Amino acid sequence: MVRHMLTRVIRQGGYEITQEHWIILASLRSKGSVSQIELAKATYKDKANVTRLLKKLLEMNLAKRVRNLDDRRHFKVSLTPDGRALLKLVTPKLKVATEAIDKHLGEETVAYLKQELGALSDHLDVVIQEWELESVSV
Repeated sequence: MVRHMLTRVIRQGGYEITQEHWIILASLRSKGSVSQIELAKATYKDKANVTRLLKKLLEMNLAKRVRNLDDRRHFKVSLTPDGRALLKLVTPKLKVATEAIDKHLGEETVAYLKQELGALSDHLDVVIQEWELESVSV
């Protein structure tokens, strides 16, 4: 439901991007200029997926790549003015939509869902760490 609202609000702004693209943009807003590897870690996406998502954002001039001054073999990715403008346009609308969902569900249900989703996320982090340890020992 939230994904549908997000897509609808973004498309009303004239942008053909998905929730996955939005996650990349929002992460760039909070992280600033970062490497694609850092972006992949921050968004819990694999590097190939981030590369594919960034390609469209670069084509739409919502993000840009700049050579990393510390290591000229790599690039840093950041928002463009158009990317910041999209975030500025869409974020307040998403906040209103989220508040409407919260109001509909009620404080108690929202608190319960956040708690359960947090526990699930913590558990998945442990599982992923175990997988990473297993792959190192193989």
